[in-house]
Amino acid sequence: MARYYGASLVLSVLALSVWAVWLLHYQPPRAVDGNGPDPVGLLLFFGAWPLGLLLVHSALLAWRLQRRRPATILAGRHGLAIHAVLICLFIACLLR
Repeated sequence: MARYYGASLVLSVLALSVWAVWLLHYQPPRAVDGNGPDPVGLLLFFGAWPLGLLLVHSALLAWRLQRRRPATILAGRHGLAIHAVLICLFIACLLR
């Protein structure tokens, strides 16, 4: 279970970092060009849902492993605090 949590934590951090960098550097088109909705903006919006679910899943794993008092961070030590920070960053990017 600890290895599964470690993989989930690494995947969550990588997915959040890629999504946040993409979101922060993205400039939506300013004028209506008649081509329909912006595909990159839609991808960022709909990509937020799976990312949020991935963060919640990983946080629930950390909560489950917290009772075992693991020795390393990738095994669940400080997992809830790390996920609280990650979820706050996710919400800050969403509210941008």
